[in-house]
Amino acid sequence: MTLRVQELQRRGVLVRTNKSFGQGGATLPGPIAAILALLCVFLIVSNIVLITGLLKSRQRFEASQHTESGNQFSMLSGQNVAGSPVTVRYSSTGPSTLMLVFAPGCRPCMANSDNWKVLLQVADTNRTRVVGVSLESHIPADYVAQIGLANYLVLIPDIENVLDYRFRMTPQTILLSPSGTVEAVWSGLLDSFQLAEIKRAILGAASMGRSALRQDSLH
Repeated sequence: MTLRVQELQRRGVLVRTNKSFGQGGATLPGPIAAILALLCVFLIVSNIVLITGLLKSRQRFEASQHTESGNQFSMLSGQNVAGSPVTVRYSSTGPSTLMLVFAPGCRPCMANSDNWKVLLQVADTNRTRVVGVSLESHIPADYVAQIGLANYLVLIPDIENVLDYRFRMTPQTILLSPSGTVEAVWSGLLDSFQLAEIKRAILGAASMGRSALRQDSLH
């Protein structure tokens, strides 16, 4: 039997495994071993493809959970800090809207307030309407002033608007056209490039068309 096995091994019909079972070891036919090896490679590649697909699906899902460029809205309604109902309406003959989305409990929002204050200084109120949007119903008395919105409308949106606008994260800086189309969304802390980009946009620079505006990824 040993001579027979050795002869088969010599011809490549049998291969000896690295692990031994008992004292005599174990052997597998060469073609079967090759098939098993190919199967292992296939399973590894399949897992990689599956994981990659899941990651891409997650990224698409997360992106769909936020307001995006091109979204169209007719109004934004809710309550002001005094609790009175208020509605922001869009019109093709009206101003653009710069929406600053925050939450009093959001530390990055406070850190981003210096950037927002720069935008408020350059915004022409005849051409750009500034609206603060709080995703928390309780706003400390001095918080609005601290982030620079004391002289602007601050609105706590109705739940329907939270869902429609897909307000999910803070801080966000959103620019809408006069007719209510989202031109661009900047999520997270603004860097110097983004700040300059928004300044050009709200100043209405002729060279800054809608195609030049970009929606940044989640910091």
